[in-house]
Amino acid sequence: MVLVSISCITYNHAPYIKECLDGFLNQKCDFDYEILIHDDASTDGTKEIIEDYHKKFPNIIKPILQKENQWSKGVRGINIQFNFPRAKGKYIALCEGDDYWTDPYKLQKQVDFLEKNEDCNLVYHRVNIKDQEKNVIYPELLNTKKEVIKRNLSELALYGNFMHTPSALFRNNLDFKQDYFKGNVGDYILWFMNGIKGNFGYLPDIMAVYRLSENSTWGKKDFYFRANNWLYVIKTVKKISPSIDISNNLNKQAYNLVFSEDLEEITIKKKLRLYLKLLKLEPRYIKKIICKYL
Repeated sequence: MVLVSISCITYNHAPYIKECLDGFLNQKCDFDYEILIHDDASTDGTKEIIEDYHKKFPNIIKPILQKENQWSKGVRGINIQFNFPRAKGKYIALCEGDDYWTDPYKLQKQVDFLEKNEDCNLVYHRVNIKDQEKNVIYPELLNTKKEVIKRNLSELALYGNFMHTPSALFRNNLDFKQDYFKGNVGDYILWFMNGIKGNFGYLPDIMAVYRLSENSTWGKKDFYFRANNWLYVIKTVKKISPSIDISNNLNKQAYNLVFSEDLEEITIKKKLRLYLKLLKLEPRYIKKIICKYL
């Protein structure tokens, strides 16, 4: 019986997908797991590599190989649409095709944690960051604590995203709605949904690598792109916020984002666009915007 469903989405990841799949297959655990792969019509040989692995491990690797690119057709929330509905596991683990796991006991450690901590709906861990262009690997800075801790939805709402995708494993108990995942960023919305169900467990072990490259959908984009998309994400999760306090923390996060030091890098026109989006989230910030520029 499958206990963990690994959800992996790929697109033109031929240079990386073998390392990713090997990280899955090298897991040492006392339970069964499945690998759900969705390839979005790759054109660089990724599809053929997945097919080869599927032939070797047909009972573990379960691919969907698209003939047409779904992202270019406007489909968002690929995991939500294609992988999560077929997940048989009690738990779902995430890792995109250009990232990879480095600890063979990762799944065992995370499952053991959630089995022992009923108050948590998700567990994550530290990762290393690999800058593909510079060919350097360094520990992440989002999480530096050396001990196991628990965090909650209030912190997630106030501070923003503090976990990397290949580190997350969560209970398969969420009611996914495609309408929540229309934007370019879906992970934070997924974390938020988990946070409504329970706390977040944090393990200090570095057990995966998150890859940054010029082709990344997020990591190396400019400030305006990230801020503009992130305000959309905050607007989305405010719709499902379980309390006024959580909504207020989301407003504070949006304000801190828009008025961060990075704002000085962009044009006045783009600044105005961000201000307008911020005011749609919280109209009372108009006084702070006016006072800042008097």
